[in-house]
Amino acid sequence: MNQYELTIIVPATAESVASLKEVIKKLITAFKGKIIEEMDWGERSLAYAIAKYDKGFYLHFLVELPQAAVNDLEKKVRQQKGIIRSLLVKKQ
Repeated sequence: MNQYELTIIVPATAESVASLKEVIKKLITAFKGKIIEEMDWGERSLAYAIAKYDKGFYLHFLVELPQAAVNDLEKKVRQQKGIIRSLLVKKQ
C-alpha cells in the first residue's frame, strides 16, 4: 500500500467541519485505507471565492491506501456535499 496526502477544504462552520471529517474517515476505512495522521489546519482565507465562500476550514489526512482504491476514493470525496475543494496526491 502507498501513502497519500488528502487535503480538503470545507465551509468554516463547526457543524460542517465535524460531520464532514467523520464522513471522510468512514470513506477512507471503507476503501481499506488506514489513517496515519490527521491534522486540522484551521480556518483560512481563500485566494479567491469558491462557490461563494471566501473562507474555508482545511483538513489534512496522511493515509495509506491500496493503489486500486485511489480513484474510487477521490470520486466519492468529490461527490460529498459540503466539500469546497479536495486534493489527493501520492506522498513522495
